[in-house]
Amino acid sequence: MKIKAVIEKGSDNLFSIYSDNMIGDMGLGGFGSTVKEAKTDFEQVIQEALTEYAQQHNDTLPDDYQQITIHYQFEP
Repeated sequence: MKIKAVIEKGSDNLFSIYSDNMIGDMGLGGFGSTVKEAKTDFEQVIQEALTEYAQQHNDTLPDDYQQITIHYQFEP
């Protein structure tokens, strides 16, 4: 699964990452005071979503959830 993740810097100088992609019925987003923190948060959310999805589906994940690639893009 390829995830397009958009990075934005808010007026409060904090960074947010969002994606239109979903895992199951879970949206994906992350936040942090630096881009690195926001990316780490975003990747943790993905892992949590995968874990929850697997628990709801007898510990199985579809093939496209087993290999995830994240493409980060800065929003001007």
